Amino acid sequence: MELRQIKYFLKAKELLNFTEAAKILNVSQSTLSQQIKQLENELDVPLFNRIGKRILLTEVLLAVRCFFSCRLSFHLY
Repeated sequence: MELRQIKYFLKAKELLNFTEAAKILNVSQSTLSQQIKQLENELDVPLFNRIGKRILLTEVLLAVRCFFSCRLSFHLY
């Protein structure tokens, strides 16, 4: 896992669009897609559901986000 892959993932997650994320990060869309796919392979879990040109977070990521959000809320009280 490389910092670059995490950076690409976070931007794609924010925009839910590989093409737009690649433009902002000044890389080609294929480079961004390949790096995210490599990250998914290393983690052995899909990060995005790819539906045509759209991408959505997988249920795994939604559950992780909920878990950390709930824990953060709990610690704030």
